[in-house]
Amino acid sequence: GGGGGMAGEARGTASTPEVEVEEELAVVDARSAVVSQHLHSQLCYDVKYALNLPAISRSLHAAPGQLATLLHALSLLQGMHASRRAVGAHIEHDGHAWADAWALGTEIANIFPSVVHGVSLAAEADADADADADSGGGSGGGRGGGGSNDEAEQAEQERVYCRARDCTAAALQQWMRRDAKAAAAAAATGASELVSYHLPLHRLLAALLSHCGVALGFSERQMLGSPPLGSPPVGSPPGGGGESGESGESAAGGLLINGLDARFVCHLIDQPLRLMALLAQTRAGRWRRNGQSASKPAVLYRSPVFADAFAMPDLLLLQLGLVVLGPRRFLSAACRRFEAGPFWRRLLPRGG
Repeated sequence: GGGGGMAGEARGTASTPEVEVEEELAVVDARSAVVSQHLHSQLCYDVKYALNLPAISRSLHAAPGQLATLLHALSLLQGMHASRRAVGAHIEHDGHAWADAWALGTEIANIFPSVVHGVSLAAEADADADADADSGGGSGGGRGGGGSNDEAEQAEQERVYCRARDCTAAALQQWMRRDAKAAAAAAATGASELVSYHLPLHRLLAALLSHCGVALGFSERQMLGSPPLGSPPVGSPPGGGGESGESGESAAGGLLINGLDARFVCHLIDQPLRLMALLAQTRAGRWRRNGQSASKPAVLYRSPVFADAFAMPDLLLLQLGLVVLGPRRFLSAACRRFEAGPFWRRLLPRGG
């Protein structure tokens, strides 16, 4: 199945490369030989090593097709090794696929710092090119322009960041649509919900938000709002024109990504909330019949060794949800995930 997915990506356009695989919720099998024998380790190391080179990390954001290829690869790991709670009987064989999936997820998370650092590198290169072009007439601009150059570099950082953020959000939106369809189909048959600790697209978006909020000092508007003027939203047809003829719709039929609005964030935090509920259920013993494949990841997820790669990005997205949605909508979403609606309503004063 992997070859068909890559072929579909090669046929896609640079602006909407993920549309070709929208109908199929493809995911890497943690029991495959590539994962179980850790054949991926050298590839992950090579990718991380390559991204440590400034020129390669910068080109990842300078060429939209390269970032789209990375996001497509991450979407194949999104929801990897998902589990359903065993209720009828104990599992017959407690395998080690969960550990192999965890090793792969950890190696992928180690790539993200180099990916987000490329935002600053790409912006610096573009700003320098603009400054050189402006100084070509002999006016003596260049780096000596002082504050104007700093402003140009910050504006370029915002533009590159918004493009990376919105591309990641578009890939997430595609995945969330497919996941919702799969969940609805499972619910129609009475099957319990699938839950996975592996959400690389969520965590890449969290890494971008953290880098630009801490390292670049972006404001809330810059982190969440629309790109600067002149930057077409991700998902728009080539040339930025509204060829579909409908506001908010791309030519490929998907919603345009133009900042992180409340509607998107409400869907975004559902998976992190699902994991928080999973941890509570595991501590309460509701996943005991699943064996170590449920108990061990719950411990590692929030452990000091792995928390930076798994728990902390999810908590950052939940903080984002609280800021964007407000306390009332956020608590409503949390209560729904924790199945605490009836209990919460009993705490409210009558008639309130």
